[in-house]
Amino acid sequence: MKKTIIALMGLFTLMACSDDVYEEIDKQNKDLENDNSFEMQTNSFDDSNPGWIDLTGGGSFINIGNGYQSPWDVWFRNAPFTPNYQFSNQGGPGHSSPLTIHITPWAGLAYYDGINDGMYNDDFLLANSPSGLVADFTLGGYPNLYVGNNEVGNLIEGEMITLDGTSLAESEIGIASDPANMSGPGPQHLLSAVGNLNPAAYQGKPGSFNFPSLNPAETLLMEQYGKIFIFEVTVRRGPTGPIIGNYFVQVENETLDGPSGPTNNNWKSTGISVSVPGLAGTRDVYYYHNQTPGVSNETIWNFAYPIMSTTNNPDFFCNSREVVIKDAHPSSRPITTYTRPWEVRVVMAIGSNLWRTSGPYLVVRPT
Repeated sequence: MKKTIIALMGLFTLMACSDDVYEEIDKQNKDLENDNSFEMQTNSFDDSNPGWIDLTGGGSFINIGNGYQSPWDVWFRNAPFTPNYQFSNQGGPGHSSPLTIHITPWAGLAYYDGINDGMYNDDFLLANSPSGLVADFTLGGYPNLYVGNNEVGNLIEGEMITLDGTSLAESEIGIASDPANMSGPGPQHLLSAVGNLNPAAYQGKPGSFNFPSLNPAETLLMEQYGKIFIFEVTVRRGPTGPIIGNYFVQVENETLDGPSGPTNNNWKSTGISVSVPGLAGTRDVYYYHNQTPGVSNETIWNFAYPIMSTTNNPDFFCNSREVVIKDAHPSSRPITTYTRPWEVRVVMAIGSNLWRTSGPYLVVRPT
């Protein structure tokens, strides 16, 4: 598969990169914009080829590695980066679009502790403090998240995000928590407080994720441990025109999805099946846990910047505990009822610190 980097609207890039690396990432980003295939690698990073950036030899070389480069890893939660979500409505002149898009996020808890007993634990805290308990679901305080006696897999509908395409501010938006803001609950996986917005994120208008159906305890848990699993996109002609279609997409995970099951055997079944918006029936829930005897129970990522070319390096080992839903929706949907072909697509965009600065990039654009 072709591998491409996309700079997340400059987010995180200037924090860690030299000018040469930033220019290289920016160049690949521009190449991507002109490439209709829009293919990207997809989770969890490949232990034998996690990626690197080599600044020696008078230039820069970027290898983004193999695997599904996801930012959700319980061992690196909020340390120091938080997932970045980027939404783009393209197709018109000057960063505008003739279409309006309404994006409804469907979110759930991003991590699983391996035991579906209603005691939601953070494995990082469990390994580094007297208790890893984050929430006791059995007490009844999390009625919207703890459905069917299942700790994970229950998806919550968020408030709609609208980009009407009339200007740059209405065509591009980035939503990410400020990793430097440690007040209150600290950095948020799912930003809900606009005042905690990462200042490096592009914001034509204030943006955040809000889930009105959740109570305060559930909101706090989702902010700290949640992620968007499914994106529901409604497309219409202009701000007030007729609706063209409604489309569900999710980031592709080629190491899990497919009729024959996981291609990476570290994706373990939770034994949980859940209803998924936009689909009939249920889908299986998996989480990433390498349980090979003798291997590290946690993710190892000794990222010295710049990092040199290496493979099979013991400094890199993934054990993220990330939750995913298998075979739900594709990563792209064609829009065939407009004047010319368009698409709704979501990919995992990768920043300057590779998987640690990655995040979903959703775009509606002509093909």
